[in-house]
Amino acid sequence: MKEYFYYLRCPDTNKPIVTVCLIGTRHSGWSRGVAICSEQDNPIKKKGKSIARGRAIKAIRCCTTEDRVLTTRGIDQLRKVTTAISPYKFSFKSAYRPPITMYESKIMGGLNDR
Repeated sequence: MKEYFYYLRCPDTNKPIVTVCLIGTRHSGWSRGVAICSEQDNPIKKKGKSIARGRAIKAIRCCTTEDRVLTTRGIDQLRKVTTAISPYKFSFKSAYRPPITMYESKIMGGLNDR
């Protein structure tokens, strides 16, 4: 199992408000876990990594995409940071076999979706 993490910063405050974890396995393909921090919170990278990793593992173990981002504030946070890197809209915190964005492929060293 390979794990890849990256942080997305809010353009307004330069705080790392979104943490994304991609996990790839030979048999299951890729999964994505997303942790969203409020702009009012003090971001803690270790906590964001842990939450994002847990959600990515959940997606692989359950073979499901779930935990839709429901709050307007969460959707706004994602929109602020993801529109700059991808036309794909992240709408779930736990995604099984999601489309891999070009940015994610670059982070993973040019690997394609399995």
